[in-house]
Amino acid sequence: MSTAFILAGAGLGGGLYFGNLSYVEASAAPAAAQSTSPPGVQVSPVATLNDPGGDGIYGIAFTRTGALAAGDLNGSAYLWDVATGTVTGAFPDFNSLGIFGVAVNPDGTILAANAINPTYTKGSVVLWDTSGSKPIATLTSPDGQGFGNPPAFSPDGGTLAAASADGSIYLWNITSGKPVSFSKRLTDPGSQEDFGIAFSPTTGFLAAADHNGTAYLWNTKQASVVRTFKDPHSEGMSGVAFSPDGKILATGDGNGNVYLWNVSTGSLITTLYGPEGGYVQSIAFSPRGGIVAATSDNIIGRKYLTYVWDITGKPLASLQDPGTAGVTRLAFSPNGSILAVGDENAHIYIWSMKLA
Repeated sequence: MSTAFILAGAGLGGGLYFGNLSYVEASAAPAAAQSTSPPGVQVSPVATLNDPGGDGIYGIAFTRTGALAAGDLNGSAYLWDVATGTVTGAFPDFNSLGIFGVAVNPDGTILAANAINPTYTKGSVVLWDTSGSKPIATLTSPDGQGFGNPPAFSPDGGTLAAASADGSIYLWNITSGKPVSFSKRLTDPGSQEDFGIAFSPTTGFLAAADHNGTAYLWNTKQASVVRTFKDPHSEGMSGVAFSPDGKILATGDGNGNVYLWNVSTGSLITTLYGPEGGYVQSIAFSPRGGIVAATSDNIIGRKYLTYVWDITGKPLASLQDPGTAGVTRLAFSPNGSILAVGDENAHIYIWSMKLA
């Protein structure tokens, strides 16, 4: 059974602007249908959320209950109720001037944000209890370098990973009611900085994409590389994401393309071509399966686009940022009915993803 939300009017807290539009929170399609018949999709604008701090959005993640977490370059993270456009929680980091990525643990009780100082060389991952506003832990990298991309929680929520500027990925044990403890360090085999990390939802293996154009699949318990994926055009890799069933890994590069890989064999399945090129900033699979979205910036052509494809490579939508600003992070809602996209002008655009 679906639940419909009608968005209309103005003046809600947190700065929500919208027309008389609606979106439907529909149930996820059956797994069999996802794998055999990728659905078409109708994309339409629903709402714009304005960051309370008035600065660029560089972190976006949904909780399993549909709340939206976002972090800005003003050094604060917020939780949003998307249906009402209101801020339900504020998490300021007074020691930082910028957040470059957020993640929420599976049960929605912990918000993690990588906070970077003004020189972009040092930083930390700050953890908040989502029921409060004070940090519960601040994690720093042993090398003293900053974390320039979103952290990631393991599927069971017991591990937090963050990629450092020196080519290392640091892991911490996150156990409810116990102090956070450092676990281990993974070193990029190519001695390159990692620009994107993601845990497999099924195996718990960690994928990391580096500046040299290679993605590595790590068994974090053994600190060993299970598989290697090389960018076909030798471009630096950026965002990474797993399909809901964990069978496909998506990687993005500096040509604006997204590559889909068979996780089991390491072979390239298909290429999702970004028509305007640019650098892929962020990638996400729809929880419904069969749909992939990515943000891409073509600075020369001033094209700041969010692309949507099906997993066969067919383009479904090309969304120009309404504020003509660089698009940064994106995330699908838990059931895939909406797509949230952040930009450098402190906006979060909410797009309806209605199955055609």
